[in-house]
Amino acid sequence: MAGFHCHLKAENLQETGAFKVRGALAAMTAMEREAKARRVDVVTASAGNFGQGVAFGATLLGRRSLVLVPEGTPEVKRDRIVRFGGEVRVAGRDFDETYLLARQLAAREGRVFLPPFDHRAVIEGQGTLVRELLEEVPQLDTLVVPCGGGGLLAGAVVAARHMRPDLRIIAVEPRALPSLQVALAHGRPQRIASAGTLADGVAVREVGRLPLRIARSHVDAVLSVSETSIEQAIRLLAMEAKQLVEGAGAVATAAVLEHGPAGSPAGDMAGVFHGCKEVGILITGGNIDPAVLGRLLGDGDGSTREGHSPPA
Repeated sequence: MAGFHCHLKAENLQETGAFKVRGALAAMTAMEREAKARRVDVVTASAGNFGQGVAFGATLLGRRSLVLVPEGTPEVKRDRIVRFGGEVRVAGRDFDETYLLARQLAAREGRVFLPPFDHRAVIEGQGTLVRELLEEVPQLDTLVVPCGGGGLLAGAVVAARHMRPDLRIIAVEPRALPSLQVALAHGRPQRIASAGTLADGVAVREVGRLPLRIARSHVDAVLSVSETSIEQAIRLLAMEAKQLVEGAGAVATAAVLEHGPAGSPAGDMAGVFHGCKEVGILITGGNIDPAVLGRLLGDGDGSTREGHSPPA
């Protein structure tokens, strides 16, 4: 369908339903080493998936975790944070506001704040999924990576730099929130206007400073995808690949559908996928709101509109 071979890295099959457990565990084990025997309890901000990873990791290490999530975070994600042993508080209208409130709470209460993407150990942990993919499929010529805060993108760059410096890396973000494209245009992170998107897991208004520094010179292209393409990708992955994938987890597939040779009316107009033969697509999470999934699978043309979040 895409016009080339696609290799899906199915992080939706992680126990926590998303790749972010990798970075959370990497960061918390690093904290444990640095703190020696001192108890390390963590606070973080999350759109849902990183919070699950933190809750899972903290419980595994015998620590407590507090996760602040934005209003409108799908109930399935909040429930799973609790199931993995974390405490959840709803605070902030969007992720960026929640992030600020979580930092303030941690400082006020003397807790350790763990950033979900702007953190070296988190980035290194996220990069392990790309290392695994390159070990399993060494013939890849292109990697398509979703981007919100940029932690996964930076991790992909670190892994590729050591294993496959020639690997083409394409970053993808929702058209409603092009925080990476804006940051690259200005040379530094910029706070953009809030907007709704089905891809709530990458709904970040300002890309991280450290991820931007790491990734900026190693990304070959940055694509944006429409809400319609994200919906189509979720349906395709469910019906054809038999994979349950959330909006953020489907944006890389959406980019292939919208911008690839088979999807573009002019046959890959931007030339981004020109010459690609073996493409790695990161399926980053599967924690989709059941109501949204039901609507998308039950409505052939989708019902989410550009720039509007689906009802939680």
